[in-house]
Amino acid sequence: MGSFELERLLGAEEKNLEFHIWYLKEKGWIARIDTGEYVITANGVDAVVEGDLSIDKDRLLPQGTYDIKSDEKIN
Repeated sequence: MGSFELERLLGAEEKNLEFHIWYLKEKGWIARIDTGEYVITANGVDAVVEGDLSIDKDRLLPQGTYDIKSDEKIN
C-alpha cells in the first residue's frame, strides 16, 4: 500500500503518519518495496501473533467493499 492510499484510508495527513511509519520501519515490521509501497514483513506478522494483538472490529476497514487500485466502491 502506498503512502497516499494509507493517508486516504486512515483519513490522516502525511505529517501525522510520519512517526508511525518510521517506527514500524525501524522495528522491521514494515518495509518499503521497489514500487514505493509499504508491506508488512515476517517480523511484523510475528509481532502481531506473539503479542496477541488484535484490532477491534470497529477499527477495521470493511472487507471487499473498496478497490484501492481503481479508487471505486465495490457493490
